Amino acid sequence: MTPPPASAGFEALYTSEDWDAYKARFGAAAEELPRKRASGQIEFANTLIDAADVKLHPELSPGLRRLLLLRAAAISYRSAAGYPTANKAMSEYQQLMDLKSPAQVGALWTMANAMSRISVTPRADRIRYSGIAAQANMQFALLMLEADQIDAAQSMVKLLGYHEGWLKSNTYLRGLITQTRTIVRQSATMMDYLSTQYRPAIAGDDDALMRLYLYGRFVKNDPTLVADFPSRKPTSAMAQLADQLQTAERDVTANFAIAELLRTVAASLPDGMLKQRTLYAALERYRTFIRSPETQRERVKRTLALMAIEAAVSDGARPGVTIQPFASPPPPPASPSTTQPAILPAEEVHAVG
Repeated sequence: MTPPPASAGFEALYTSEDWDAYKARFGAAAEELPRKRASGQIEFANTLIDAADVKLHPELSPGLRRLLLLRAAAISYRSAAGYPTANKAMSEYQQLMDLKSPAQVGALWTMANAMSRISVTPRADRIRYSGIAAQANMQFALLMLEADQIDAAQSMVKLLGYHEGWLKSNTYLRGLITQTRTIVRQSATMMDYLSTQYRPAIAGDDDALMRLYLYGRFVKNDPTLVADFPSRKPTSAMAQLADQLQTAERDVTANFAIAELLRTVAASLPDGMLKQRTLYAALERYRTFIRSPETQRERVKRTLALMAIEAAVSDGARPGVTIQPFASPPPPPASPSTTQPAILPAEEVHAVG
């Protein structure tokens, strides 16, 4: 179990220094594991869990702690006697891990998936680990989308089917699974479309430049991705939009013109995520225009903006959806109150009316 390679831009699960420290302290004992009985292997796994205890060994790096806990789980989860040890290791790993790290989330999915499928795991815990595996699967897929790794996200969501079958009574997680599949599918469709725009954009096509600019600004929400686009074709509609967006940072009244332009551009986009986000950007700028005290006298434009907001919603304006697979489910809705409303005195009724 040498240090796993990490893709460019992703942090490794643990470093080569962590691996060397593990080998120096536990390498000899680890090599003897194949010749030990299950009880001896479980004892070694518990030793690794104790070694990862931050209170007992505060000097250890987070990467080495992750390595120790994952090794403990991998050694012990295959036997009924070892399950409690594996379960303890995975519980502590979850407390230690970073949900924004693809490598750490991927490791959680690997172990939770394995423990949910093996018969030595008690049935109730198999269902619980199916839930954890599904959460890790969704989290990993969403992290891949953030990194524009669409193929990886699609591959992960295809693996949700097994765990979904074990979660029939968990409507909350099943709802998140449906949302995650939808976002991955919409993202894949959008990226397929944008891939047809790259060559025209390089050739200076105005429409292609605009669509890629909209993606950077309103889907990725990262203006730096497209900061150099206006200079590529200063006379294009895309460059004009970029200039108006800068103007709106100083002059709130410019938001009405920006919103009108975004709605016009959105009308030429195919249905899907790019159009939804562009329309929502227009909707937000209409709202900014209406809310500003500086536009109080712009009654005609404010009325038009209110009408345009309704039209944008009808056309499919949608914000980006934030899915948090590991967040606690919302509390169930409160039951309707059976108490009768208080009867107000006549003078208070008159005052309210």
